[in-house]
Amino acid sequence: MASVKSYEHELPVSEWPEWKWFDSIDKLLGETLSNVQERNSSEVGTLYPFLDAIAESLATFRTLVNQLKLRDAYVIARVIYETSVNACFLLTDPEELSTRASTHAKQKALRTLIRAIELAGDQIFEFKPDHAEEILGHPQHQEWLREFTSRSGREIMSWTPENVQQRLESHIFKVRSRGNERFGVRAPPISPCFGNCTRHFIRDAILVGCHGAKQASHRSGRYG
Repeated sequence: MASVKSYEHELPVSEWPEWKWFDSIDKLLGETLSNVQERNSSEVGTLYPFLDAIAESLATFRTLVNQLKLRDAYVIARVIYETSVNACFLLTDPEELSTRASTHAKQKALRTLIRAIELAGDQIFEFKPDHAEEILGHPQHQEWLREFTSRSGREIMSWTPENVQQRLESHIFKVRSRGNERFGVRAPPISPCFGNCTRHFIRDAILVGCHGAKQASHRSGRYG
């Protein structure tokens, strides 16, 4: 069993070899974001927020691992994984899923127009901007809200009924069966098509997010 003293001879966190994986992923994501920005397509535009969110989470993950905040790093790793899966799932049926994702985001914004805080059943605070009721009552907005409201009147929180595993399997099946070039996005040299490129990104995000954090915990002598 390694002693605590043995960790004094380890490489500094900034020099761990796992960062080579991380940097290659960061570069791949940057190239993908650049390619998406160059496309004049509403379908690709829907994909952009997912990729931008991944980039933000990767930056957070880097900071947490550098500071050996590994319990929180595991949480961010899961966020990276799930957001990556969502981006890839969008590729399985760009037209339909882009519309669904966009509608979900819009109705989510509508629901947050009016904010209230209740305590023991009593409302103690409410914020309602001017013309909020008029905005919410618009026929198109009402349609968006109904699409993500259950029969019991509760908000449907997820933008798609498939769970994370089903989303990932759906994308992998699509890539294996015929590839995916429907977006027309030029892929970085690492991959012959955008769908396959994104699949590689998911794989590596899992490696960095899960395996990398696990290795970091062993290096530091800390465990989740």
